Amino acid sequence: MTALVTIFMHVVCNPLEWTANNDIALMEVIIGFFGRLEFVTSGVAAFTKTGEFVRQARYMVDRARANAQISSGTSVDRNRASVDELN
Repeated sequence: MTALVTIFMHVVCNPLEWTANNDIALMEVIIGFFGRLEFVTSGVAAFTKTGEFVRQARYMVDRARANAQISSGTSVDRNRASVDELN
């Protein structure tokens, strides 16, 4: 759970980082691990609502990119965007 929260916080604090999509994909892998753990333990170790972290992270990245496009009047290069470009 700590890894999921750490990556989530990194994405939320740096939504325009070029690694944001990869970080979200890694979060999905962690969610898959929790699903497997729930299956193996027959529901004893249930981590419900952990997928919400991924949904919120993706929303923050999409919103930051949209705001960056509006601010600059151009599209944001997802491989080069950074928070510094917003300032």
